[in-house]
Amino acid sequence: MLHINVLGLATIAQDVTPELARATIASVSVLGALHASPAVKSALADRMR
Repeated sequence: MLHINVLGLATIAQDVTPELARATIASVSVLGALHASPAVKSALADRMR
């Protein structure tokens, strides 16, 4: 599981499915902007800080 901390721009590729994102990302903290599909953002909403 990944714990992602970014200062600046974090981009999750458009071919990443919500299921894959939930299976591999434990938490996301971005001080800046997160670019991801709406479905991935929704899937990770409870893991964003």
